[in-house]
Amino acid sequence: MLSLKIKHANVLIINRISYHKTLHLRWFAIADFILLGQLKHFSFMTTKSEIITQLNQSFNAIQNIFENTDETIFFTRVDSKWSVAENLQHLILSVNPLNKVFTLPRFALRYFGKMNRAARSYDEVVARYHTKLAQGGAASAAFVPVLKTGNDKPKLILDFKRTNDKFVKKVNDWNESDLDTYILPHPLLGKISIREMLYFTIYHTQHHHAIVKKIVAN
Repeated sequence: MLSLKIKHANVLIINRISYHKTLHLRWFAIADFILLGQLKHFSFMTTKSEIITQLNQSFNAIQNIFENTDETIFFTRVDSKWSVAENLQHLILSVNPLNKVFTLPRFALRYFGKMNRAARSYDEVVARYHTKLAQGGAASAAFVPVLKTGNDKPKLILDFKRTNDKFVKKVNDWNESDLDTYILPHPLLGKISIREMLYFTIYHTQHHHAIVKKIVAN
């Protein structure tokens, strides 16, 4: 079954490469192949080590798109939707609060309480997120990107990388049991465990990966 999925992924990417004639879009075809290879593991992603691997791969995959997007496209809005640059800044705004929280000592996190329900899997977290979106959920003001005059693409990408590197480093400091013990408030999902917050961060990055890939392709 796994070999069939890989074979199918290969066919998809070969077809996409044949369709896109420019080197610029061929890069995204290759990125698609990498992404397809990762997604099949998500349902079985449970340990801290597996989560960190997926975080790194998700961050790197979308960063590759940012780096290889023409600067004009990078900052251009279409139909009043966020530009590629604004999607990037939104992802920074989403991870920055976690970096601040993870700096706090563990006892300070008890303010949010402790887990008192069964843990949710990656798939359950994603399903719950989609339910909230279907009910009209959207990014709150704190997470809405506002690009300042003078922002340049290299600086934004560097900020993105530094934010994510810091995040992964802090996640690595947690032990397995604490990931399921401590909770944090999420603006749409309510109080969720640290592990569930990591699941969400992976999916959220993948979600915006798909959005920016579509912007660039169009």
